[in-house]
Amino acid sequence: MRWFITFCVIIFFIGCKSDGKKNVDKIPDEKFIEVIIDLHLGDALLETGKFDPQDKKYHPDNFYAAILKKHNVTREEFDKTLDYFADYPGELMKIYDKVLEELSKKQGKNTGQKKNNPAPVNPVNDSIKKVHLIK
Repeated sequence: MRWFITFCVIIFFIGCKSDGKKNVDKIPDEKFIEVIIDLHLGDALLETGKFDPQDKKYHPDNFYAAILKKHNVTREEFDKTLDYFADYPGELMKIYDKVLEELSKKQGKNTGQKKNNPAPVNPVNDSIKKVHLIK
């Protein structure tokens, strides 16, 4: 009987063995990337200061809540996902590499330029050249 109990305890611990990662309900990576992208774009929009600070719609808490709602993510799910990545910063860096890649693509689309093809500088419209032209 003693061997049976020892065997059961060993099987129990082998069955409970994990890969060292938390078993947590986190937002899937692709969805989390989309949320992070929108949060960063929202931050940039709020930083422009072009909104009435008294307008509750543009208060950061309400603004971020609207972004989470857009992606059908609760604050609790988002916080659990952040807690997960706090323990695995290498994985978070991979997520942010994808976020930066997507933001760069969006920036290229918005400016009409490709990443490696910067806009040509027009010397007449360049502000430093204007100063020299005025003198």
